[in-house]
Amino acid sequence: MSIYRHRTRAQMLEWLTTNVRHEDECHIWAGACNSDGYPVVCWHQREVRCHARSLLLELRGKKMPERPVTWSTCGRRTCMNPEHLLSGTRADMTRWLAQQGRYPTGPRRSLASASGRIAGARMGVAHARTVASLAAQGVSHKEIGERYGVVPSTVGHALKRWRRTGLIV
Repeated sequence: MSIYRHRTRAQMLEWLTTNVRHEDECHIWAGACNSDGYPVVCWHQREVRCHARSLLLELRGKKMPERPVTWSTCGRRTCMNPEHLLSGTRADMTRWLAQQGRYPTGPRRSLASASGRIAGARMGVAHARTVASLAAQGVSHKEIGERYGVVPSTVGHALKRWRRTGLIV
């Protein structure tokens, strides 16, 4: 069992602030990270591993929501500089990131999702213009679907998504 599990609140706060290396203005976490790359710690006052950034803010006296999400203004997952950290709900984080232009919403999100699909997808964005021209010529969704090996509703959903993102008119 690790020594840091038995620390007091003050000792844990000190450990969280000193277990970092300094790069520019960021304090880069030097401890364990979860599979997504975010700092985590085990502490005797918590029953499970917890997010180190949320714990740091809580120990510094910030009131945290029931299921806190903590993000950094610098964009680094491992940054532990309290001046770079914001916390709130997932909706708060999404709203903040969207205001900063760092979270795609609406059509941009749909386009990113469509672009991220595998190149060999039956109804991928590479087929958008061809499918749209067939639909404009009056070819039914059923016939287009048979050509691409998908059901008619997939054709309709793809056309709607492509119009929304501006790939087709």
